[in-house]
Parts: sequence; structure tokens; C-alpha cells
Amino acid sequence: MELQETWPPMMPKKCEVCGTVQRLLRCTGCNTHFYCSREHQAQDRPIHKSTCKSIKDAKKRADDAEAMTRAHGNFESLQGDFWDHIKRLYLKGRLIHRETLIVSRRQQGIEDALALFLMMLQHGRADHLGCRRLIPALYLQLGRDQECYDFLKWWATADREEKALCDTSRPYLDIRDADATSHEDVVKFWVSPKTAPVNSLFHLAPLLLLKMRLLNSIREFHNYRDEHPDVTPEEAVLKIRPELAVGDILERRPDLIADNKLLDKAEDQVYESVHRLISKVQHENDDYLAMPLTPVQGPTSLPCQTCTRLGRRRPVLRLCSTFTRGWRAPSR
Repeated sequence: MELQETWPPMMPKKCEVCGTVQRLLRCTGCNTHFYCSREHQAQDRPIHKSTCKSIKDAKKRADDAEAMTRAHGNFESLQGDFWDHIKRLYLKGRLIHRETLIVSRRQQGIEDALALFLMMLQHGRADHLGCRRLIPALYLQLGRDQECYDFLKWWATADREEKALCDTSRPYLDIRDADATSHEDVVKFWVSPKTAPVNSLFHLAPLLLLKMRLLNSIREFHNYRDEHPDVTPEEAVLKIRPELAVGDILERRPDLIADNKLLDKAEDQVYESVHRLISKVQHENDDYLAMPLTPVQGPTSLPCQTCTRLGRRRPVLRLCSTFTRGWRAPSR
């Protein structure tokens, strides 16, 4: 079975029929699919109808749950601690809506799902629904690797006692443009058995993927500059990004791409981080790394050992499928 068939890539914003990206109209039912004309929307309707209805119905249920929650009062005053019975229904309604958006495999759907995740995490910062597990993966699917790293580092450094998390006066997602090339941070927050607070594969795996993509980006950047010496560093980064499943870290680090010595040092650090993280992931689950990259029999062929170690089967399949989708560039 081909990788494309097992876990199809995310579809960018383009007409569902002809693929054009100009003057797009958004489906008002699901808000995830785009068309260049009413005619193409009508042509695609028989295919799109069931997906559109499921997303629309899930959003309506979530909106109804929010209206009921607001009717009980204290909606705004309990921001950060949404876990009584009524507000739990609201969060679960948003959770179902988010699931339908992810299943759409459309860029707009992934962006909307990520926004919902972040909103739900802000409402219930103790994160009883596990939003933190998939937020990094969605960032990676969208190529927003710097924001992914900022989130991972914020979660690794935040006080995760429930009272502290629910205290809205404390900093929330306050890390911006952290150094994603740092090997010292990897050891301190994710690898060292003495100091690392995060051992979950749901954060180790995205971090490993992010570092692998960054290492790949740096090497391809070097190759492109060697072949095209007259191209500026900024132009080279933009040239390699559409061809690879790379994120935006190099784009956002003009200091790195302008200084070869600094970039070489960063490459060495990222290379070391990749090797340390591979060892860490294998220690946590020695079946995990092989599964996403060789889905010969499809995602249901996970070894029982994997499911036992990580708990439920469904999150493991989601983790593996996200790893695979994140590695590849979106389909065009």
C-alpha cells in the first residue's frame, strides 16, 4: 500500500475541481472547502455533501452546547478552569467539531482545528481532554514549526500543577521565537532523566520530527547555495521550502542563513539533538519509529505492544498518521 493511500496529505486552499488558487469562494456549510466558481461547487457537491454535513452538524452541536453553557452563567469568569459538568459538555462538543475538521484533510480545516484546540486549552488549562497532545502535530502539518517549538517549550517549562495551570494570572503561551536549534534545551527539557519534565511520545515525536525537518532544511539550503551562488540566502530559503516538507524556522532566522559559521554550528547542534531524541523515543517505545515510515499494511497493523504502552489504540494511530503527514509536503 502506498503512503499516499494510507495517510493522504493535507490539501492546500485551492479549487476542489480544477485546482486554481485564484479568487476562491469558500463553502458556507463547512468553511473548509474552496471553489473558483458556483459551477464547480455544484459539480463537486455529490462528493462533498457528506463531509460538509458532518462538519456543519458538529459545529451546530458545539454552538448549542456553548449557548447552554453561557446560559448557566460564569462563562467568562471561569476561563482556565472549565471542568464542571455543564462546561464539560461544551468542551466535548468543541472536541467533536475539531475531529470533523481534522478528518477533512483540508488546510482551512486544520487551521480551524488548531484554533479550536488552542481555545479549548485556554478554557480548560488543566487539559483534561488532552489538547496538548495534538496541537504540536497540527502546527507541523501547517508548516508552522517555530510556533510548534514555542508551544513544546512552553509546555515543558510551565508549572503543570492543576491549580497553577488554572490560574489565569500566570503566563500563558508566552514563549515566542525560542531557539529551535538549541541542543541544551533538548537535553534539559526532553531527554535528561533528571531534569526532563516531558516524556510523552505525543511531544517527543513532534519534537523529533521538527528537528529532522530543520536538519534537512539546513542541508538542502547549503546544497542550493552551492549550486546557485548568486542567489541570496532569503531567496534560497523560499526556493527549497515548496519542494520539501520543511517548516518556517530558517525563514524566521535571517541571522542564521546570513552567517555560514553560525549555520554550521546550528547544524551540528540539531544533528546531535536528532540522535539523542531518536534514542529517547526508542527507549519510550521501540515500535514507534518504524511504524509511521513503513505503513505497509496500513495504520491498523500496529503491534499490540505499542497500543499497550501508549494506552488506547486510537491516539496511537493518530500520532503515527500525523507523523507521516507532517513529514511530507502538502499535496498540490
